[in-house]
Amino acid sequence: MVRLIKGVIKKIIDENYKVKSFFIETDIRLESYPGQYVMIWYPGSEEIPISIADESGTVVRLLIAKAGATTEYIHLKARIGDYVRLRGPLGKGFTLVEDGRVACVAGGYGVAPLFYLTKRLAEKGVRVHFFLGAKCKEELLLLDELSTFCERIVVSTEDGSYGYRGVITECFDEYLKREKYDIVYTCGPELMMYKVILLCCERGIRSEASLERYIRCGIGLCGSCVLDPIGLRVCCEGPVIDGNILLKTDFGKYKRDECLRRVSISGVSRS
Repeated sequence: MVRLIKGVIKKIIDENYKVKSFFIETDIRLESYPGQYVMIWYPGSEEIPISIADESGTVVRLLIAKAGATTEYIHLKARIGDYVRLRGPLGKGFTLVEDGRVACVAGGYGVAPLFYLTKRLAEKGVRVHFFLGAKCKEELLLLDELSTFCERIVVSTEDGSYGYRGVITECFDEYLKREKYDIVYTCGPELMMYKVILLCCERGIRSEASLERYIRCGIGLCGSCVLDPIGLRVCCEGPVIDGNILLKTDFGKYKRDECLRRVSISGVSRS
């Protein structure tokens, strides 16, 4: 059920030079599901969608990356004790299996919803192999916390400053040659997720991806987050969508900008 919730910032952690964790105490429990998101409004800024990184009692954790005007404003202005408004929880979350072995493949701050998922899966006794990629050591997130929930963690950095040198999909591909997974979950840069989904489809492994799109309303009205040509709304039917379904859309190729124009994922061409 979508609700407008009052919240107060109780703790702020600088995770790295561009990501902060905000722990927000709410007046009622969100009762969220891993993979869902909230629309957050901080006084003086616009309302934006943020994935839920954890929920414990009446405290919700949001990882907010400094990636635009609104998030930069929140990073600069937000202080402990400040009030915020949350709308949610919104969207469709991940499918939680009850047992077996799963893989989570995260890139950058895409680790946020997968952290929440991993915590819930670990509570069920599910064995999790977590693949975490970043450009450099300084951009890795939640590594120590993940180690308490995961059976195995594989880390790569593009510059080789930590873990394997290269992109995380290369490591994941190697593990797929010798490991069996009941389902694979992924979140991060879209081209990374596209590669993960393709690798899974080639091997007949079920997969789910959490997408990032330009979400304005959060209730399926504005059309800014639609996946063409089948019309799936990421804000409602997502943000978590089955990999086989995604391959029938423009996932990995195009998205829409703030003016609803189709923009290539590489940011080069438009149509």
